[in-house]
Amino acid sequence: MAALLACLGLPVAALAQVGGVGRVPVEKVDPQDAGGLRIRPAPLVRTAVPPGADGFDLKAIRTARVPADLRQIVARLDDADWSAREEASRRLEAHPAPDEALLRILDQDDLTEEQRQRLMGVVSRRILLRERGAIGIRMSTRMGLGRDGISGVEVTQLIEGLPAERVLRVGDVITRIDERDIRVNTDLITHVQRMPPGRVIRVRILRPRTPPAGEAADPNWIRGEGDRWFEPIEVEFALGSYAKLGDTQGVVNPETTRRQQLILALRAVWDRPPDPLDGRATIDGVTPSDVGGFRNAVPKTGVRGR
Repeated sequence: MAALLACLGLPVAALAQVGGVGRVPVEKVDPQDAGGLRIRPAPLVRTAVPPGADGFDLKAIRTARVPADLRQIVARLDDADWSAREEASRRLEAHPAPDEALLRILDQDDLTEEQRQRLMGVVSRRILLRERGAIGIRMSTRMGLGRDGISGVEVTQLIEGLPAERVLRVGDVITRIDERDIRVNTDLITHVQRMPPGRVIRVRILRPRTPPAGEAADPNWIRGEGDRWFEPIEVEFALGSYAKLGDTQGVVNPETTRRQQLILALRAVWDRPPDPLDGRATIDGVTPSDVGGFRNAVPKTGVRGR
């Protein structure tokens, strides 16, 4: 049920913290070499940020604007001509309308079984195949770094043709992206791959540094194991495409799993006509009523699943 709650965008009671204090100098980078990225000081301050659980919001579905041409295309999903049905499915997959508009049709319209199954298939493919962003690194989890015990993701390899190649270095430890603390590999994957290529992100890193011979380390650096030191730096750059990561066959991807769970949750609600006696899952504590799906639903407590 926890997975279902997360998929549907319900609140998750959890807090993550990152510690440290101080301001650090700006890393100088030639914009011509760095592709226009901006690098600036990264003040490490203690914060508490609840991680966002994205998904579909019931209110957004109920109030989504449905373009007139979208309904016309849906109407052709049970056309007598099979090729016309197939063409309508392809057009819906490529349509710029948000998924919420398609789900509103599923929830509120009187659809034939052919239309319902095809439309649910379209929504499923749109979710699963939606473009994903990528930084372009191989990585490993780094635990308990420095006197404050900061955890993060260490860059172990840079992938050619992706943004990290210009911005990051092997050995950098990523501790935060935008407003999300990064403690383990899964944190980075699920945050970055929910965004499209081209989205600009802010990345806070700890970069390995070596004090000049005979000199003390910069007071803003963080002490690592033994005589290792790290400098806090923050960079901004646009995400590349997940498709350029190369062969990912056989690799368990938490974002793929999240999308699959979301599809299962949506199918539990909309893959068949409303039935007042079934035990389908709820959204935001609301279950389908006996007419109109969620349109006239009544509040319930808890989450049920069939």
